[in-house]
Amino acid sequence: MVEGVPEQPARRRRTDHEQDALSARDADEIGSGTGTLPSVPSRLPPRASGTRLHFVGLLIEPDLTGHRRAVGGPNHNEQQLTAGRTEVVVINSMNEARQDDVHVDTAAEFRQVRVRELIWRSEGVVSIGFVSLDGCPLGPWEPGAHLDVQAGPDMVRQYSLCGDPTNAHTWQIAVQRDPRSRGGSIWMHDNVRVGDVLTVRGPRNNFPLVEAEEYLLIAGGIGITPLRAMIAQLQTREARWRLVYGGRSRTTMAFVDELAALGEHVSVVPQDELGIIDLQAEIGQPRPDVTIYCCGPEPLIAAVENACQDWPAGSLHVERFRADIPVVAPDSTSFEVVLEKTGTTIVVGPDQSILEAMEDASIAVSFGCREGICGTCETKVLGGLPEHRDLLLSEAERTANTSMMVCVSRALSPQLVLDL
Repeated sequence: MVEGVPEQPARRRRTDHEQDALSARDADEIGSGTGTLPSVPSRLPPRASGTRLHFVGLLIEPDLTGHRRAVGGPNHNEQQLTAGRTEVVVINSMNEARQDDVHVDTAAEFRQVRVRELIWRSEGVVSIGFVSLDGCPLGPWEPGAHLDVQAGPDMVRQYSLCGDPTNAHTWQIAVQRDPRSRGGSIWMHDNVRVGDVLTVRGPRNNFPLVEAEEYLLIAGGIGITPLRAMIAQLQTREARWRLVYGGRSRTTMAFVDELAALGEHVSVVPQDELGIIDLQAEIGQPRPDVTIYCCGPEPLIAAVENACQDWPAGSLHVERFRADIPVVAPDSTSFEVVLEKTGTTIVVGPDQSILEAMEDASIAVSFGCREGICGTCETKVLGGLPEHRDLLLSEAERTANTSMMVCVSRALSPQLVLDL
């Protein structure tokens, strides 16, 4: 039991109407110094942007527009707040950090971080802020970087860093609850609370922001996360940039009000109001001085790639959430993989990836997505000819054949020699 917060008996789950009424009462009482904070719910309650909420937050931090936003303080259970048109909820768990609940049997490059804040960014999207366990800076990172996050006992998922790149003390990701996913997002929404300790790896950057005279950023849904960090840096540089941000509806589009406040730099395209993004109009004719970044669902990325076919090589940079197309197809042949550092040779069967063959041989290797999109398993190729089946390497990198993603790729030669 936490001092100043009475222990709560077991109770039924409140309805949304009851919760809003309670929040209104608590906001009024806390504002006058007479109230107590409601107890933390057993799971993160659903909230839609547009619901009328009441401010009882304490800490103040700037957003991309330079305005201040309120986030939860360390001694509060549930805080509801509103900033402009974006309503968010901060849930602060008063439970002690459950370090014993975290078990990762993997490489030493993983580290533990503490959850500092949870903030609703839209319907179904919550941002999670991490700090170090000892209060020291977590370290620098660049826009486009992502973290590998241990989501439950046997899942590692990749989430883009979406906070302020200049803030080395806090790392922030945003997670969209997706019932069609493999379970990582649901676990994060249902289990993560402020004060918890999670295990992460990274940051790693497969989507770096390159130097350019002008930038066109195209985001679909939760694909806004890496681009938000890019915008923060571009604003600091006073660079020329423009964002086109599409989604199913405004209520599902994370950070939409914050970004729309940036004015003519930003075009918001909710599908239920304006239809899908007119990519031909937005992208236009090839311009050698413009670099395009796109992150979002596979249909959007495929459409952008199609619209950029005549653009100069290197103009388009994309990042995918997942491989929506099969990336490991059955093959009729086996091949050998020589692991140079250990002198071990393994045989990869016709229906296996190299990673699966190494797992069968009890050989440890770092990996994350198993889909060829995160870069965790990238391995140096010392000999042989790889068959690249990932969705990450550029055409130039594939032609060079100096590295490969062993979670999905195979071999075109009878033997591969890897730097393992």
